[in-house]
Parts: sequence; C-alpha cells; structure tokens
Amino acid sequence: TDTYITGTIPYQMGLKSTWDAYQNMGIGGENSLDTKNRFQADAIDLSPQAIVIHTGWNGIRTGAVTKAQYITHIDNMMSLGNSNSIPLVFLQNSPLSDATITDALHTTAQEWIEALLTEIDTQAGRNQYVQQRGWSGKKRASGPAGNLWDMGTGYNSGDGLHFNNTGKERQAHALWVANTAVEKVIST
Repeated sequence: TDTYITGTIPYQMGLKSTWDAYQNMGIGGENSLDTKNRFQADAIDLSPQAIVIHTGWNGIRTGAVTKAQYITHIDNMMSLGNSNSIPLVFLQNSPLSDATITDALHTTAQEWIEALLTEIDTQAGRNQYVQQRGWSGKKRASGPAGNLWDMGTGYNSGDGLHFNNTGKERQAHALWVANTAVEKVIST
C-alpha cells in the first residue's frame, strides 16, 4: 500500500489485497462535480488498473448537485474510464447515523443509487458497483424501502458521519470481498 495512515480505507485495503498500491485521491467534502472536474488529472492520468469511486452523500446532503447532474458527472467519469480501458468500481454510499440524515435523505440516496445502477448497465464498459452496507452498517427497523441501514455499532467516530478505524477496516473488507469481481473485470 502507498499510505501508512492506518485510519484510511486504502491502508486497510492494502493489508488485505495482493494489489501493489492504492492511492486515495478523495477530498473530503467534495461532490460529484468537484470529482469530475479533477478526474482526468487526479485519476485517469495516473493509469491505474481500476478506480474506486465513493461518492454521493455530499451532493445529497448539501443539495449542491441534482440527481441528473450527479448521473451526468458519473457518466462523464465512466466515459473517461472506458476510453482509457480503466474500469470504475462504485462503492455504495456508507450507512450514516447522523441525526441530520433523515428518511427523506435516505430515500434520495436510494434513488441516486438506482439511477447509478441504471447508468452502469447502459454504459459499455467494465464498471462495477459494490454493496457495502452489510459490512459496515446495521439494519434498522424503519425508514425508506431499500435503505434501512445505519452506521454499525462500534464503527462510528462519534459524529454519525465518519467511520473510525474499525469502520474503515470493514469498508475495506467490503472492497476486498469485491476484489475478485474487480480482478475479473481487470482481466477481461
């Protein structure tokens, strides 16, 4: 792994995988427009084997982008990946427990996920979607259909939004479990 910061998903993933390196190019607080605007320079130009994208909540929470804009940004990134033979792996929005994450926001997140899945299906390419809720979340009794998850007990850094080291290890484990699918995509 290329990072020694134990509280990161790339570090935790590096402990589990046979891949040579992981580079975390994420910038906290960004939305899909921000990521799209730097995607060529910060991801494609590095010629990686695959790119993992964990995006969605910031746009939903802040209202900075609409679902249509989000899908346009994702489509742009998938097109860049496809034209450079780099598969994209989309990591599902993390379960959150912050009180500001209302059922309405969870419903919105589910709608964005469904739109993302539709877009992945319509794009020619080797793109994948990774479900991580069961690895880092806990099911709750009520809420919008398809999104009955909160941040798992023991995984919360204290704010309901960010995972602690144990939670990041669980997220890395979700990626590691999906690693077989990712490696299959890379080899095709």
